[in-house]
Amino acid sequence: MRSSDVYPSKYLKSEELDNDLTLTIKSIDLENLESKDGSMQEKPVIYFSEIQKGLVLNKTNWSLIARQHGDESDDWPGKKITLFVMDVEAFGDIVSAIRVRPPRKTVPKVEGVKKGSEVEQDGELITKYWLSVKAFGLDKKKGLQILADNKNDFANALRFLESDDVPM
Repeated sequence: MRSSDVYPSKYLKSEELDNDLTLTIKSIDLENLESKDGSMQEKPVIYFSEIQKGLVLNKTNWSLIARQHGDESDDWPGKKITLFVMDVEAFGDIVSAIRVRPPRKTVPKVEGVKKGSEVEQDGELITKYWLSVKAFGLDKKKGLQILADNKNDFANALRFLESDDVPM
């Protein structure tokens, strides 16, 4: 059982986040919240399209979002942010806090270009190809042309280099 089960809150707490959470900003509202000394303070709360709970925005998180999407919060709805938990020093103690970072960018798939993970698997083949290009006295431009002519397949390009058909 978590504290959020026993003491439900309208606002997101660090113990409720198990992993990074990428969300779309729906709105930013000013709400009256009780401070540690019992007085009421108006604070910004950010709400998201994907979840019901809001996140009370401290100055740090406001600044992190402003760095990504500009300081005018009226421009934030529709923008994405990623929430994560980290330990921070607060009030003389180390506590878990929710922080903001830009969502990870996805690299579009480009036909004929291998991703890093695919290149690592063929690392020896790629190295052998480029060493062969160099051994034949060909420049990078010619090596890239041979690779392109072989549909960016290093194995086929290497076979071509090792054949007797290589135009020098």
